[in-house]
Amino acid sequence: MKKFTRIVLLGLIAVIMAGSLSVQAKSVKFSAYGSYEINNDGNSVSAPIGFVEETVCDSRSLKLKTNLNSPQDFISFEKGFYILDSGNGRIIETDHNLKFVSIIDKFKSKDGKTIDITNAKGFDLSPAGDFVIADTDNERIVIVGKDGLLKKEIYRPDAVLEDKTTPFQVSKVKCAVSGDIYVTVQSMNKGIFVFDSDGKFDKFVANNPVVKTADVLLDYAYRMFLTTQQIRNRLQNSPLLVTNFCIDKERFIYTVSQNAESTKQTGMVRRLNYTDTNIIDSRVIFGDVEKGESSKAGTLFQSIDITDEGNIVLLDSGRGKVFYYSENGYLISVFGGYGDQSGTFISPVEVRCVGDCIYVLDAARGTVIKFRPTEYITKFKSALNLLKERKFDESLDKWKEINLLNSNSEYAYYGMGLVYDLKKDYASAMRCFKLANNKEAYSNSYKEYRMIYLSAHVKEIIIAIIILIALIVALKILIKKKKKTTDNESAYGKLEKKSTFPLYVLRHPIDGCEQFRVRDVMSIPIAAGIVVAWFAVEILAKNATGFIFAGSSSFNPVAVFVSTVGLFFLYVTANWCAASFLEGKGFFKAILVATAYSLIPYIVSKLGYVAFSNVLTASEAVFISLIVSIGLIWSGFLLIASMYAIHEYTFTRNMVSMLITLIGMIIIVFVLIIFYSLLQQAYGFLQSLYQEISL
Repeated sequence: MKKFTRIVLLGLIAVIMAGSLSVQAKSVKFSAYGSYEINNDGNSVSAPIGFVEETVCDSRSLKLKTNLNSPQDFISFEKGFYILDSGNGRIIETDHNLKFVSIIDKFKSKDGKTIDITNAKGFDLSPAGDFVIADTDNERIVIVGKDGLLKKEIYRPDAVLEDKTTPFQVSKVKCAVSGDIYVTVQSMNKGIFVFDSDGKFDKFVANNPVVKTADVLLDYAYRMFLTTQQIRNRLQNSPLLVTNFCIDKERFIYTVSQNAESTKQTGMVRRLNYTDTNIIDSRVIFGDVEKGESSKAGTLFQSIDITDEGNIVLLDSGRGKVFYYSENGYLISVFGGYGDQSGTFISPVEVRCVGDCIYVLDAARGTVIKFRPTEYITKFKSALNLLKERKFDESLDKWKEINLLNSNSEYAYYGMGLVYDLKKDYASAMRCFKLANNKEAYSNSYKEYRMIYLSAHVKEIIIAIIILIALIVALKILIKKKKKTTDNESAYGKLEKKSTFPLYVLRHPIDGCEQFRVRDVMSIPIAAGIVVAWFAVEILAKNATGFIFAGSSSFNPVAVFVSTVGLFFLYVTANWCAASFLEGKGFFKAILVATAYSLIPYIVSKLGYVAFSNVLTASEAVFISLIVSIGLIWSGFLLIASMYAIHEYTFTRNMVSMLITLIGMIIIVFVLIIFYSLLQQAYGFLQSLYQEISL
């Protein structure tokens, strides 16, 4: 029996060991880089890896006798790829699996002269199947057949250029279906040169506008006072060079540009229609744009390509990354980076999209790296395609699967919201758009939802309005009867009592503040209550404003306290100090009370803002802005008028007093900052002294 038990136990152990070995043997794919997305708050959030390295094509895999030397471009065609081996002045042909097919290393003219294309920066295939090569060093474009025989040469079009001395350093070439040849010239900022199929210059397209930065505007103003010779001696503000471009199947031109300081700004990626107008949303900024990061983002776009679905793929040579965007500019995935590990680069120069895969050319290594999509990207593309095909239920299922793979993805919620919106389930769409933090889409769904709700409850709404009006009228009549006798016998109006005096000041600020000197109508408790109410309303606005109009989700009560109560006492103190210099008659209590009473219109308008922000849409924002503007203007008028009455200033002196008050507020803040800094230094000194004594 014992022997049998021992055999059974040994068998169980063997089974467990076998199971353990099979689990350990399962292959796991690791990546040398992480991936992330940028949410609508401008912060990066982790995301699943979108693309992983599958194949590396290099001199060894191609079995070349002479290694690839700084290849600068590669293109795909129906049978495979062509690689422009620039350092060796030749073209390598491969199949779709990046296996060697042929090599073209001899180029000749019709008279038998050798053509050298060494250091060519770019090339493309014409509709006729010829190579159109940007022969950079020789300042020309050459068109050669696949047999290497020269067919045409295109040189600088001097007739359309003012400066005929600038080198014609052609860099990137693309051929349109019509046969037109599009060329970038790295030494000229005219945009893209367009030549017809006969090699004649046609026009310029895709010229970048001059960026209207503060430095440019100041320079423009400064030039107004310079002579012609002085202007010539100054550096000119020029548009950015088009670094690279591509043409999609709908003949839209996509361009990428680099500025000198690689700062984050719009216009670095453009999609141009037939009128040369950029149709990418101006609010979209591509590249590494995390909120709070230094303005020098280090993003230098080197290449661009478009997938069959219209998604945008960008190669960033500044950080060696590849960015994968949706067609409307939402970042889906990031991969790559500088290094010597799998999937990283040394000097990436070109990116191409073929089918579902992305290929990157590394000039320093002389490699073409093929990246295949992971399950995450495959589901993402499937969800987008199903949505375009209006297969809503299938698309919704895919978006839910994506959400399970990446709960950080706001785009998954956005996709679900789009499906619900198209299915007219606006309540569910609003919930998803809110999770996606997309206010514009939320507003559109809410507008439809509100219309349906109002149509269904129109009778109840009318009855509620009638009852509310009746209650207001009845309350007004009741108050009028109750106050009639007292009001007739009083020397002052019914609002001129101490408890209601703030309401009187709203209508008669000058007369009301003049009564501060002759009557006991100032109330410190009421003034304190108004300031506390301002603080409370600002907290309410931070937490109860409608999603469409809400600002940042971060909430700091200390910051709210400083910006309300702190600002209030800062103004009162500065104005009291200014009054001592300008011989103002007002005393501290009067300034404090009058300032507090002046806040009432703004506080009420802020409450109206919070209320209406929960019922209006983004297109109706003008009404909310109008409410707040009226409150601000009214409060500002009351503040100026009350200071005029309290201090017994002339109008001019009153405005000077307000200016001095503003300057005084700045000085007080500056002194407080210095004092706080001194306290920190003193604390640090005492702490170090204590540590020294302890030791």
